[in-house]
Amino acid sequence: MASDHSNIPIDIAYDKMTDWLIQRQWAKADYFKAKDRLAPAIQAAVAKLSPDLAKGLDEHPTFFQYQAVFDAVLEKNGDTKTLFGSYAAEDVQEWSTIITKFKANNLFIVDSSAILRQLVNFDIPGLKKKRDRSLQRLQEFHRREQELTAAIASYKRQHEAMCFKLGIDPEADDMTEAVTNLQDKLPAIFSSVVQQLNTPAVKEAAAFYAAFVAFVNDEQDVAVDTLLPALTELAEASDGSSLDDHVVRTKVLDELYELATFLERRCEELSGGFSLSSLSLFQDAPKTLQNQNAKHIQQLADSVNTISSRIACQETRQLLLIRSSEKYVSRVVLDIQSKGDLQSRAKRKLADLEYQRAEAHKIIDEMTPQIDTLVAHAKDLQAKLSTEIGKLYNGRPVNIMGKINEL
Repeated sequence: MASDHSNIPIDIAYDKMTDWLIQRQWAKADYFKAKDRLAPAIQAAVAKLSPDLAKGLDEHPTFFQYQAVFDAVLEKNGDTKTLFGSYAAEDVQEWSTIITKFKANNLFIVDSSAILRQLVNFDIPGLKKKRDRSLQRLQEFHRREQELTAAIASYKRQHEAMCFKLGIDPEADDMTEAVTNLQDKLPAIFSSVVQQLNTPAVKEAAAFYAAFVAFVNDEQDVAVDTLLPALTELAEASDGSSLDDHVVRTKVLDELYELATFLERRCEELSGGFSLSSLSLFQDAPKTLQNQNAKHIQQLADSVNTISSRIACQETRQLLLIRSSEKYVSRVVLDIQSKGDLQSRAKRKLADLEYQRAEAHKIIDEMTPQIDTLVAHAKDLQAKLSTEIGKLYNGRPVNIMGKINEL
């Protein structure tokens, strides 16, 4: 009589299961390539999921979770099919394709076996190590005390440095008022911009630009206010208050950059130490053009760049934001206050080391349910894999052995 093996269990080590499946030709050795090819489709489909469905996927989603998503999408959209046999709903068809490809060559089984090994060998032990480190912290009060002392000093320095950088008193009673009042610096900044525009160097730079354009275009004369209207108008202003306007400020900066770029290009042309008169193109140019050299033109460019830097620098941008945005003021104040809050928090911790003990216990309490969740996930995956592998052998019982049974 032939012996009946249908009820003889199959024992498989959890960490050898992937090799076991490949050796018995239930899966391909390069199964991971098929998974990689499938990854973009999975990512695209997952990106379209509603939050309630997406939350059903773990850090390492398995085929069985994807199957549950497909079932939910199918239930929501219906199973209507086209004349060609595909699902009419695009989302349903996408997930159907994913499930089909997972089932090809038992990819879903071998991939799930790899995830199970990841959970048992790495993810769960990793969380347990975090919990163990928190247990060790309970014995490190002396070291923690030194850290807190250093932290208090550091937070104090950061708080003061932030205030000094802004130009406000670290001990100010009303930080919102102190930050808001910083905008009072803007009129002086804008006034200084107007003064700089009227310096001989900047005027010479603008005149040089106009003369150059006139010569190159064979024109008798080109007015500076035609080339640089925004700069001309601002230079004639009394206080520069028009720079408060974003549109005006942008035009002024554009023209400053235009002028500086022109000057720097001329410097590049003269970088060999020659004057413009030595270049054949400028032999017939006016003396105002011929007598220029790279060093002098660079000085003019520096004068122009100084103005644009003053307008576009971080300080000025920050002051403009303070003037125009209450939300920005609130954010700056919050950043300043956060340093003081951290300092106060550290002082409280230093005064009561028992609080640190409670915090360590809190971390332990947080890690424990996470570990339990992963263990439950691993056990569920173990059971599903036992069933699926058993199907390959006409329903024979399958025991997945090893460290997984010690979780």
